[in-house]
Amino acid sequence: MIPTVMLNTYDRMMLDPLVVEYYDGTDYHNFGLWDETTSNQGAASENLVRKLLDQIPAKQGRVLDVACGLGASTRYLQNFYQPQDVVAVNLSTVQLNYAKSQLPAVQFVQMDAAHLAFEDSSFDAVLCVEAAFHFDTRDLFLHEVFRILKPGGWLVFSDVTRPMPSEGYARKAHLPIGNYLEGGDALQNRIQRAGFRLFRVTDVMDHSWYGFRDYMRGLPAKRRHAGTTSRARYITEVLAAWYISLRFGLHVKRYFLCGAQKLQA
Repeated sequence: MIPTVMLNTYDRMMLDPLVVEYYDGTDYHNFGLWDETTSNQGAASENLVRKLLDQIPAKQGRVLDVACGLGASTRYLQNFYQPQDVVAVNLSTVQLNYAKSQLPAVQFVQMDAAHLAFEDSSFDAVLCVEAAFHFDTRDLFLHEVFRILKPGGWLVFSDVTRPMPSEGYARKAHLPIGNYLEGGDALQNRIQRAGFRLFRVTDVMDHSWYGFRDYMRGLPAKRRHAGTTSRARYITEVLAAWYISLRFGLHVKRYFLCGAQKLQA
């Protein structure tokens, strides 16, 4: 479970006005998926969720959004599922309360992703956006999802593999050492060990992390050129963008889109 102090850090960051502005007021908070037509971070973030859900051929029945954040991915699910069939879980009460205020028809529950308190075979699909590497552990999460999925159900998620962190940084950023993986082959192995027999792991590093990094670094100049920011704020934004991108860059090795189906018995 993520410590309260860590949740408070995420709460403050996600609700910070500058972060809200950066994500274009969409309530997303992920690296996104970028191509030549993507114009901003909010659109890239929604592209990522759309691409994940494209892996589910028939969107029907009950769906679970794990680590739902402020509810942006949960809101997007309502394009395909009835609100009463959407359930979302998270550890942060601050984020859950915000999401509930935006989506009152959806069931939001405070819950640990590694210990899902749902009955066996109770969902047709599970979505998890850019969070599994924080769970304690990813393996427990994958086994729990396999348990709660109905036969034929789908898990779709995006995930990060990274260099082995120091123990101090791992504790501070809540990156359990047990989640360390070398790359895509190791991630596929963990998915298979959880019971899934049909799965796909696709490396999208160039279109996710690098797209996020390049947009963040280039945005201050665009804003300055458009006359929407002062010189002082431009300098602050440039320094912040490079600091954030360099810091994240040290801990993001590869970025993957994953899809796995629980086969019929």
